[in-house]
Amino acid sequence: MLVTYYRHATGYYAHQEGTLNRIRTALEAVDEMFADLPVSGFRGPHLKRLREHLVANRKCKKTGAPLSRTYVNHLVSAVQMCWRWALSEDLVPADVAGSLLAVERLRRGGAS
Repeated sequence: MLVTYYRHATGYYAHQEGTLNRIRTALEAVDEMFADLPVSGFRGPHLKRLREHLVANRKCKKTGAPLSRTYVNHLVSAVQMCWRWALSEDLVPADVAGSLLAVERLRRGGAS
């Protein structure tokens, strides 16, 4: 499903290179951490674990600095967009997409 969504995104966001880069980065992170998990099994707690992993372990490719809160929020939103699309294509149950969409953004000051 991740590959199918990325193909869709490359057409839909063809002239938005930054958006496509964030989508690719987000989907790669999902695949790295949860490759063995069925798409319908990826839920809110998994997205929160992914978000924590991005904050703790990922670095900016250009500077080597930790990823910013804003960028991590963009990556989480990209994952949520993927599952929202999958719901619209009837590829995942509504409760799965709903669980992911309920995950809130990281807030200033470290509260999640």
